Amino acid sequence: MSIFLDSASIIFNNPLATSVLLLFLMVATYTDVKYLKIYDKFNLALVITRIVFLFLPIYAVKFSFENIIASISVFIVMLTFGVIFMHKMGGDIKFLTAFMLFFDFKFMLIFMLIASVVNLLYSTILKQYLLREKKKVLEENEKECDNNIRDMRLKDKINYQIVKILIVKQPTVDELINMNERELKRFKMPFAPFFLISYVILMVVCYLSI
Repeated sequence: MSIFLDSASIIFNNPLATSVLLLFLMVATYTDVKYLKIYDKFNLALVITRIVFLFLPIYAVKFSFENIIASISVFIVMLTFGVIFMHKMGGDIKFLTAFMLFFDFKFMLIFMLIASVVNLLYSTILKQYLLREKKKVLEENEKECDNNIRDMRLKDKINYQIVKILIVKQPTVDELINMNERELKRFKMPFAPFFLISYVILMVVCYLSI
């Protein structure tokens, strides 16, 4: 792990840079969870912040060709992922492209690996949960004749606590009923929370290894 964090230690040993990047990730997570968007102006602000860090007297962060490589690499990885799985993630791609201007290629690899593993675990749990809840809804549909009573009971009976804990935009009852299995597997979810989790994990590991 240390081989991937050697260059990142420059950031994690810089309290201002660490805090600012953490703040950007938290804000990105909030907007991505609430609106499923990371805004262009916000991403531009991150790029400007990177430029500002070049000229700070004490907490300056040098810029190198490795930063450009990391930024371009993560852009290609995220774009490829979006095309293959047909996810709309323009804001996520722009955000990570700007974010990686602080790091190098090695950090980008371990960062994306951790984020992908957490995403995979979360997605598996979520998809199974939604499929199970859809089955319950359809079974309830067969039992209820009165549409009004049925809808009231369905809204009461569908338990979204797991979904809420795992931070994802909830489908409505009607959306859940009308989704086929393929659509459930592609159910929209925010990606920024996984970036935040990955960053925090690597930050803690770096601090523990000092």
